[in-house]
Amino acid sequence: DTTIVKAHPGSLQERVQVLKAYHQVHGHFPTENQHAGLAQTCSYLRQLWKHTEKFGGRLVSQLNDGIIAELDSLNFDWSPKGGGKDFSERIEELRAYQNEHGDLDVKKSTNMSLYDFCQAMRKRKNPKKPSLKLSDERIKALDKLGFQWEMPKNTYPQALRIYKKMRSFSTGVDALRAYKECYGHIEIPKSFRRLFNFCQNVRIARRNPRTGRMKDLNDEGIKALDDIGFQWEYQPIKTIHI
Repeated sequence: DTTIVKAHPGSLQERVQVLKAYHQVHGHFPTENQHAGLAQTCSYLRQLWKHTEKFGGRLVSQLNDGIIAELDSLNFDWSPKGGGKDFSERIEELRAYQNEHGDLDVKKSTNMSLYDFCQAMRKRKNPKKPSLKLSDERIKALDKLGFQWEMPKNTYPQALRIYKKMRSFSTGVDALRAYKECYGHIEIPKSFRRLFNFCQNVRIARRNPRTGRMKDLNDEGIKALDDIGFQWEYQPIKTIHI
């Protein structure tokens, strides 16, 4: 183990060999807290994989098929924030998520790391570069859980379009609910002008009911907003959505 910790190999192939030696000793890949240098190598490999998958290997020659196969054989997690977990651990994590939530629709807001893993698996089922394709064994393991190979449709854009055409209280609430489903919160930035204005008008209407701005802001409407975590006091934010 001392040899592994002190090793500072130069080439990617040499670093992969050190990673394999670490895995052989510990049974897993390192996190930042366990071994900063090797954890950085893992991060670098994931970045290379990301670009290789995106551009079909044209721009990244370091991550060759041999390295991919070597790490795949050790269940290396290629998702951007792998965190030292291997494929079998991810399967158990997905199983636990399914038991808790009743589905495998993993949200960014719930578990970012697991969400990234799911995205990576979807890309690897039919990648641009054939060598990145998931093995039949892994596909079967995910199929056995009922893994969703197609991303669930994002309902927010549709809800926002409806609100733009029919600006009512109910469509505004629907748009907020869909926004939260998409982004994990309802801190609406000013860049979403119509929805931002809807929130401001709701706040004003509750503080000053006599203005008559929101006739539907009754007890039922207030409860609907409370149920999705609406912030009745405006707090300026600097959130930018791309």
